Amino acid sequence: MFVDFIYELRKRKVPVGTQEAVALAHALAKDLHGSSLDGFYNVARSLLVHSEAHLDDFDLVFSAYFRGAQIEAKAIAEELYISPATAARHVANIMLKLGFRSRAQIAAWATGMK
Repeated sequence: MFVDFIYELRKRKVPVGTQEAVALAHALAKDLHGSSLDGFYNVARSLLVHSEAHLDDFDLVFSAYFRGAQIEAKAIAEELYISPATAARHVANIMLKLGFRSRAQIAAWATGMK
């Protein structure tokens, strides 16, 4: 999933390469993001942006790429009687582990498993 995110950053001229992508993969494997979208934002921004000149571009790409993740989490939380933060963490984990960008992809994948 984050490979597409890397390419989106590169389209905005944020100089992200293989070393940064590998560092991000290692950080995710060590759960440095705390299984949350906010944590992922902080880890990714720390590892992928080397100059203040690219901070705004990173933020624009991040918000466009992960648009709606928090809103969806609130609806899931209400349905399952859990906190929105817990729902967001679970959705983000599923998307990261399966390499998906949306809940629709998760649903299609899960339906195909039956």
